[in-house]
Amino acid sequence: MFKLVLAALFGDRRRGRKVREFTRQFSMLLKAGLREAEALSAIVSEMPYGFFKKVLLDILKRMEQGAAFSSALYAHPMYFHGSYVSMVSAGEKSGSLAETMTSLVDFARRPGLAGDKVFLAILVPARLLVYLVPVVAFLTYYVVPKMSVVLGNFSDESFRTASSASPSAPWLWSNLRFLPLVAVLGTLGILLVFDITYHRPAQKSLLLARFATSLRVMIKANLPLEEIENATGDLSWSLRYRAAMRRLFPALQAGTSFTDAFRAVRYFPDTFQWLMATGEAQGNLQDPLRDLAGIYSLRGDAKLSVIVNVMPPLIMIWLGIVIGVLGYSFFALVTGLIQSLL
Repeated sequence: MFKLVLAALFGDRRRGRKVREFTRQFSMLLKAGLREAEALSAIVSEMPYGFFKKVLLDILKRMEQGAAFSSALYAHPMYFHGSYVSMVSAGEKSGSLAETMTSLVDFARRPGLAGDKVFLAILVPARLLVYLVPVVAFLTYYVVPKMSVVLGNFSDESFRTASSASPSAPWLWSNLRFLPLVAVLGTLGILLVFDITYHRPAQKSLLLARFATSLRVMIKANLPLEEIENATGDLSWSLRYRAAMRRLFPALQAGTSFTDAFRAVRYFPDTFQWLMATGEAQGNLQDPLRDLAGIYSLRGDAKLSVIVNVMPPLIMIWLGIVIGVLGYSFFALVTGLIQSLL
């Protein structure tokens, strides 16, 4: 989950958003009957000047010189990664580029939206934490020592009177220096719980959806298994996913059926295995793969919805408690001291 903050700082989310917008518009123009170069030229003509426009102009120039669309995309891995280019190549080879680009709309959209949703869910609590921690640190490390000197000038009887007004106030007062650390650690703890419980399962579900989408397109294009393995291998940096791919495709290349190969790899859930077995028995893997992409996309979205709707209020409540403890300790001691002076 913390990678999303780094992705935002280094521009990965912005690049992904540009690719998603381009993919959607390019797909619609191809469906309208335009050729690839015509569709790309139309997109570039109304795009504001920027680095991404220069990338598309270079792709258009390569296509006008005779290069295939997928080959032109391959020259710009910063925006168009290997699996994206491989799916475009599969669409070109199968003669169904327009349909492939439609699949790529969802293929490129899902992880981008996941990143946007979680990043926005983290953004507001993170800002509050950035503002709150320096203020609390200033109060606890500068104001509290000054007030402690003032409190030390009162008699023991006065302090006991203040303590009797709120017995927990003196303990809180003496431990306020730990409050900024408690605020940070508590917030990180909440993030970690949601990361393990919701974000990682959502990532896996969306990865399975992308894998099913890419596998369906490439099987339809009758690509060799070696090329499919290369294309799907870079869908994720997850070590478990890459280990699963290293077991899956060698088994398929050795002649193992899809059913047995997927069952032997524990990475894939039962739903994935059963639908693949049903599709292979019926001689049609494309429909089950399309259904699997839809199923796991919905599952991933459901997990992300919990993060977006529950995590930010929970963090805000926690930080509100921290602020309340700080205010309570000041108020209780000052109130008690005033009572002792009356």
